[in-house]
Amino acid sequence: MNIFLRLSTFLLVFLMSWTFVQAQINSTTVLASAKMDGIFLLENQLKTSLEDRPQKLPFVDKLEFRTEFNEFDIRRQEYAIRMSHHSIAEREEQKKLYNATLQIADSETKLRLFSALEDRYTLLVAAKFAKSFRVLSSDLILILEDQKTVVENQLQLGLNDDLSRLIDMEEELQDEALSVLELEQLKTKTNRKIESWLQQPAAEIDWSNFISVEKIKAQIALIDESSIDFHPSIIRGEMRTNLSQQEAQLERAQKKSLLNFLQVRYGDNPRDLLKERFSIGAGIQIPTKTAATLKIKELEMEALESATEVKRDKLELQSEQTTIKNELEFLFEKWDLMKSQLNTYQQNYAPEKLLQKGIVNPTVLLKIKERILKKQFLIQKTELDIFEKYIELLATSGKMMETPLKNYLSEGLEEF
Repeated sequence: MNIFLRLSTFLLVFLMSWTFVQAQINSTTVLASAKMDGIFLLENQLKTSLEDRPQKLPFVDKLEFRTEFNEFDIRRQEYAIRMSHHSIAEREEQKKLYNATLQIADSETKLRLFSALEDRYTLLVAAKFAKSFRVLSSDLILILEDQKTVVENQLQLGLNDDLSRLIDMEEELQDEALSVLELEQLKTKTNRKIESWLQQPAAEIDWSNFISVEKIKAQIALIDESSIDFHPSIIRGEMRTNLSQQEAQLERAQKKSLLNFLQVRYGDNPRDLLKERFSIGAGIQIPTKTAATLKIKELEMEALESATEVKRDKLELQSEQTTIKNELEFLFEKWDLMKSQLNTYQQNYAPEKLLQKGIVNPTVLLKIKERILKKQFLIQKTELDIFEKYIELLATSGKMMETPLKNYLSEGLEEF
């Protein structure tokens, strides 16, 4: 019986643990859901539709049947079949234009994936620090309540007559309670958003493998200007330039095609021999300045403008990347200094050490705990600033879209 109970207990604990593990998700799972984004799937579907409908030019462009009377004599009826065609050069340029169109569709798909990824990175950072602030705020409320109790006891015993201090504590408690409520609301919104992304009930996010500030420092050192080539807006600009160039090339190929048409004519004149009734003709296109020339110039201008815009965007992104890196350097220095100050403060004024020295004044001990918590608050806020700038740098530099896609919020930079 005892063995049965022990096995039943073990099985129950195992099932509960397994259910808890199953209920958890991690940051990689959330980021990978970007590939199931509705608009991204629509863009991808459009690209697939284009791939399934190749735009090839046929050899024969136009086939005409012509007939006419000669000198209004119905017995002298003439018939002709005229064929216009696409040259080999035209067909090759059309193939390249089709590929350029596919590349444009692919760049639009990447741009949507980039937007979906950026949303998820931003939400994950907000969720992570909302949880940290929630814990710190709850701890601070407990300390403030203890301080309030101490002051109330002192007032009752006549050891303190400063009522304004009690009022200030009550006001601070109310402010912290509002902060906790706002953070809980943020958690609810985050869970609902994750539910919509994952299309499953919300679950606790496992933060155990979340990237540290030290790892971010190392990661930022690896980000250089070359990754800007992966930025989806740069890729789309380059593809638009290529599309305009290919359209111009197709127009040139059409303009250079000398053979306009081939024609076979049959004249039904009873006085002619059979072999004299057939004739073959051709139309030769004489190169002149036509509307096609103007269109080529327009397309060349579009390509030049697009290429110039890409260069300008690259310069702006590089400048923005440098600015963000400088801001991060300052934030890292600030974070290091604040961590050092907190460690020094705890070494000198940790409540445990003060108790060892015989300092048991509850007001002093609670005040030290409050100050340690508030210093931790400031450090967390600085870390939040670091993470927000880190995401901004990942987006601006194009690193976020380097393939294979990686989770830059995990210590191991897992691929997904």
